[in-house]
Amino acid sequence: VEGSVFEKKGGTLFVDLDTMGVGVVYGREFIAAHGIIKGLNLGDRIHAKIVDLDNDDGYVELSLQEAGREKQWLDLKKASKEERIVEGIVKKANTGGLVLDVDGTEGFLPASQLSFQHYPRVEGGEKEKILQELQKFIGSTLKVKILDLDPDDNKLILSEKGVETEEVKKVLAGYQAGDIVDGVIVGVVDFGAFVKFNEKGPEGLVHLSEIDWTLVTNPRDVLKPGDKVTAKIINIQLQAAGKQLL
Repeated sequence: VEGSVFEKKGGTLFVDLDTMGVGVVYGREFIAAHGIIKGLNLGDRIHAKIVDLDNDDGYVELSLQEAGREKQWLDLKKASKEERIVEGIVKKANTGGLVLDVDGTEGFLPASQLSFQHYPRVEGGEKEKILQELQKFIGSTLKVKILDLDPDDNKLILSEKGVETEEVKKVLAGYQAGDIVDGVIVGVVDFGAFVKFNEKGPEGLVHLSEIDWTLVTNPRDVLKPGDKVTAKIINIQLQAAGKQLL
């Protein structure tokens, strides 16, 4: 419901609910919403959730905190439906992924849904090393999309890949097969190497067979992270992880 603040007295906030009468926020609800209430002035319009239509004193008992949480979930549902990008601050990390604060609601970003740029490249997939890499993101802000949400279970699942795909598409529109690009090796695996060739994020895969004119059986014998290289784009094929072929 919506109403106007008309009095703050002691530990009670009185709200004019028009035809519904007078609403009050007091006791435990007043303490929980103290941060909100102290910034309110007489006449301010507020939204609240009804806790009791007719309490012992004849007032409509209200909760500002519950109303705030419900509004947060409604905003998140809208963002999910519109496939909008939202921002979240990384609060915690575990071996499974990152915990983000999205406008006051806690959400989980699985490691598998991290962008290719942020995914922890750990030899052998050691959990302790993966955790160390993920902990580096604590305090940073990430752009994500909502994969799934359920307010009843306080579940909010996020993805960074969806954001990455859109941004990579825009950047790749400026390239075509045959272009020569300068880049830096950012990862070496058994089947080839990954090259970052644009500061905005796209990375290309140089397959083992395309590294050199001579036979290369182990890419690590020829390339290492940090090497500067020049490559030719032979195919642009957007992958789920934002890779291209060079």
